[in-house]
Amino acid sequence: MSRNIEYRQDEWALYVPYPEDEQHSYNTPKRAVILHVFADGGHYDYEIFIDGEGTIKKVKAENLFPVTRA
Repeated sequence: MSRNIEYRQDEWALYVPYPEDEQHSYNTPKRAVILHVFADGGHYDYEIFIDGEGTIKKVKAENLFPVTRA
């Protein structure tokens, strides 16, 4: 999956906590919506809301992947 995609606010993406570790069940992709895009070049790139969990997280771009189906 491509990691060079830049997401915009209110866009859906898949959140993967540990992209390099594909073997464990805790690492399944979760649907998330972008709440905020950090433009300051800090540690995090996006603030997301994880659908189904109801949690808000700050994440790096490497943890997000495009949604391939609705």
